[in-house]
Amino acid sequence: MKGTKMIHPHFDALRSRIFLFLSICIALGYSIQCFGQDKSKLILGVLEYYHPKWANESPNIISKENPTYKRQVRIMFMKEGKIWKSFNHDASTPEELAGSLKYYPDTVSWFAAFDGKLVSEFRSFKPDSIGWYSDIGLHMADPNANLPVIGKLTKEFSGWNSDPSLRPLVLVSQNNTSDPDGWKVIHSVDPSIIGLCFPEFHRIQPTVDTSSDEDRVDTVAYEDKVIILNKAYRSSNGEYLIALSIDPAFQHACAGSLEEWPASWFYLDTRKTVRFIGSGMRLVDAGDYDNDGTSEVLFWESGYNMDGYVLFYNHFSRKVEFSWGYN
Repeated sequence: MKGTKMIHPHFDALRSRIFLFLSICIALGYSIQCFGQDKSKLILGVLEYYHPKWANESPNIISKENPTYKRQVRIMFMKEGKIWKSFNHDASTPEELAGSLKYYPDTVSWFAAFDGKLVSEFRSFKPDSIGWYSDIGLHMADPNANLPVIGKLTKEFSGWNSDPSLRPLVLVSQNNTSDPDGWKVIHSVDPSIIGLCFPEFHRIQPTVDTSSDEDRVDTVAYEDKVIILNKAYRSSNGEYLIALSIDPAFQHACAGSLEEWPASWFYLDTRKTVRFIGSGMRLVDAGDYDNDGTSEVLFWESGYNMDGYVLFYNHFSRKVEFSWGYN
């Protein structure tokens, strides 16, 4: 008939199937992707080695039969507008701890990053329950995932319990793994660059305890010559990250290796202005995780009865933290 459009029966059937598929997605509460994960939300986490609460304690959200035993995902930060925010992590009662699960996604598809490169992709899932404050934010990695390993077990990222641990790896819910600022560890640093940090180091730590007796404190001033370099990084823009500490031999208080010794960290911008950014930290990695053209830098931090992570962004002008206690 003139003016009437004929609809092919195969097209009509296809349209009916699409409509049914979308209806099911909406009924189940999924987003239009229908994967159980809102792909528009940018989430940052880490693949970490478990941190025991006491000697020989084993992970309690992953069974020993699981191939990913002792590897766990921790969800920490999300990007909202131009601001990075932390997930809920301040539970102070068993009830708040149990209720904290509702703030975390059921499943996340991850892109694992290291040194500006994509090293793996896998999914993680929310556990049915958590029983310890130190389990806040934990997810279980897919047991079929091929989880990447960078380096060996060391005490550099061991945390409060001091058990050897693997290096944490940054996880991003979107494929943003490059490091446009090009942060690299450097093993030789111009002494004048290190010297710029000395006045600020003396300001934040004017004295040091030199007593070898745990029941006595002998605080004394110290000279620049006992300040040692722990680690240094430089960006392709000419920024520096310098980690300094007092020589353990001068303090007579610690027989541990340099990797275990807590350091004070300083950021030097392109004009070589020095700013103290924190202590008791280890640099995990750098990358442009929000794809805004400049790199964020993630640190692991540890203190008395506390471990966690700190994310610096906007060239260290802002930061956000995620931490937990053990009792």
